[in-house]
Amino acid sequence: MPKLYNTVTKKFSWHPDSYIGQFPFILEDEAAAQGIVDAEVVVEEVVETPKPKKKKAAYKSDAVDGDGDGLVQDGTVFQREAGTELSEEEVAALDESAENEVSE
Repeated sequence: MPKLYNTVTKKFSWHPDSYIGQFPFILEDEAAAQGIVDAEVVVEEVVETPKPKKKKAAYKSDAVDGDGDGLVQDGTVFQREAGTELSEEEVAALDESAENEVSE
């Protein structure tokens, strides 16, 4: 069942094969060759999604793995394997790097 252009109503619609070559219908390709395009057909615009930023969060020594993926504090600079803790020096360094990322 091809999509045909009706030259009288100026609209595209789907019709049985027996309508091909019958007045007032022309094939969609023939209409396109004449510069007629279906206004209902929308070309999707490619939208680039920005890179997700790290969540601004505080270090939690008692963080819980809520989604069961084996990581705690997912998506933050403090993301780590469940059951591990960071030293005070590591926390301070990560805090500093997170502040630098936010200010950029």
